[in-house]
Parts: sequence; structure tokens; C-alpha cells
Amino acid sequence: MNFMNDMINQGTNLNRDWAHLKAPQIAIDYWRMDKDSMWSDVLMNLFADETNHRDVNHTFATMKNDDPNPYVHKHLEDAAKAWQMTSKQQSTGPSTYTKVPSKAAAAKPSVS
Repeated sequence: MNFMNDMINQGTNLNRDWAHLKAPQIAIDYWRMDKDSMWSDVLMNLFADETNHRDVNHTFATMKNDDPNPYVHKHLEDAAKAWQMTSKQQSTGPSTYTKVPSKAAAAKPSVS
């Protein structure tokens, strides 16, 4: 039995209980998903993300201390893409991301 198949196939309990749930905004922002994404889309992104973490961790676990990092090139490419996105956001206006206040900042009373 496959969890995702049960979630997306009509007639299953998971589909009945979860298929109508919209993706939370934090997931849409984090994975840059379409604004009309559903909870099943969040899970697909989450599973893919965790699969990548698993593969990286298993790779590092089998390396010797002096082996070169096989992911440096990809990391640098990802960083360059993020910098380009940041530059575009600065030139086109504010980001769609919202800064979440720290607990300390949230606890301070507002002064009007």
C-alpha cells in the first residue's frame, strides 16, 4: 500500500479526509509552489526533499575524512540562483516572504 496513492485516489479514506485541504502558505513559499497547491502537493515536495537529505547523508557517511565534497558544485549553483532571485526581488519590489518575528519580539508590547 502506498500512502500517496491512497491520498490521491478517490474512494480511499485518506483521499476523503485530505484531498480538499489547501497547501499552507508557508509550504507554498518555501517550495515555490503554485498558489492553488493542495496538501498532497506539499507532501510530494516534502518527500522529495527528505529523499535528497537521505541521499546526501548516506553519501557523507561512506566518505573518508579527506574525500572532496561531491555536493559543492550543486551548492554553489543553488546559491547563485538564490542570489539572482534576491536581486530580481530587490529590483521588482518586496519579496512574497514574510519575516516571522522571534518569540522575544512577539512578547514585547506594542507602543502606539
